[in-house]
Amino acid sequence: MHARVAWQHAGLPPLLFGHSMGFFAAQAVILYQAFTWSGAVLSGPTVLDLFVAAMANAPSDAPAGLAAFNAGIEHRTGYEWMSRDAAEVDAYVAGPWCGWDMPYDVIPSLFAPAPRLGDPALLARIRSDLPILIASGDADPLAVGEVLLEQRGQRYRDAGVADVTVKLYLAARHEILNETNRDEVTGDVVAWLRARV
Repeated sequence: MHARVAWQHAGLPPLLFGHSMGFFAAQAVILYQAFTWSGAVLSGPTVLDLFVAAMANAPSDAPAGLAAFNAGIEHRTGYEWMSRDAAEVDAYVAGPWCGWDMPYDVIPSLFAPAPRLGDPALLARIRSDLPILIASGDADPLAVGEVLLEQRGQRYRDAGVADVTVKLYLAARHEILNETNRDEVTGDVVAWLRARV
């Protein structure tokens, strides 16, 4: 992906944006290829190893899979946890590649990289001058409020990364780029990027 972007947009700084499942992939990329990117934006994040531990301690009668994320939120489609914007939720549900139930064995496989993504020795390999923005809604069930976001940011700081920004949006849910305050989020991300590249 980096090679393709560098070829298509020669002379411009390559920036990595990873959201949700892409956030997990982006974390892995900056562990091993931080030198190829001019900055990284991690959206819809969590601290995977701590999130896995929290899920393991969930009550036995808790909903399984993605349905668990809608707990405590109004239930119209089951995907209200994604956004406060009903039109965006409806578009997601109507999308042919969205809203399907994951096979039982998929979620554990997503969590398999958890120990590696939190390993201090691996995090220390990230170049210290890579700017990282971590952004989420404080009502995103993956973020579990501010605590996990700050923990994610602190792990990068502890590893020696000098420029780590954590941005939390009040009442916003998982899809911050498809939220009712999407213009604020986009404006903040663009301003952060322009200040750094």
